[in-house]
Amino acid sequence: MLDVYPNPVTSMANVTLDVNSLENEISVTNLSGEVIFASTFIGSSYIISTESYASGMYFIEVITDTGQRFTNKLIIQHQ
Repeated sequence: MLDVYPNPVTSMANVTLDVNSLENEISVTNLSGEVIFASTFIGSSYIISTESYASGMYFIEVITDTGQRFTNKLIIQHQ
């Protein structure tokens, strides 16, 4: 399971997995399918700064080193 909080987010989104994985790929895509952020991380949590992204709905996807895929919605809502 992939958890994203707070959601909606204004500046920093916490992403947590309920599985232990050595290396994970994370990406954020907009509704057009364009990847606007991609990175790798070790462990079960990651923090994404959302301050430079426009308000709206996005999708976060994490792929673990074992090939498991997790996806969740991310709503960015700037003041």
